Amino acid sequence: DVTLVWSVTSGKRLLLADGQEVHYSNSRSAVLDFSWTMRGNHVLKVVAHATAPMTAEPGFRQYDFYVDGRSFFSFPKVYRLGLTGNK
Repeated sequence: DVTLVWSVTSGKRLLLADGQEVHYSNSRSAVLDFSWTMRGNHVLKVVAHATAPMTAEPGFRQYDFYVDGRSFFSFPKVYRLGLTGNK
């Protein structure tokens, strides 16, 4: 369970993993980009933008979560697990 609490007004950002604080900062930067290592040497990374751009380029995500360098959005969907030839 990964939770991001971000006040874009005050700039306070808190990142929790399994209920434990892994990052806290107070910055008015429009982008949060933070990575850390979890049990089993898995590298987790959160990239979040305070707001979506007025004209987003194709493939832009306001937020993304990476596990060992692979985007959460590229993981197989639960309903596809066990099917042959899933991508």
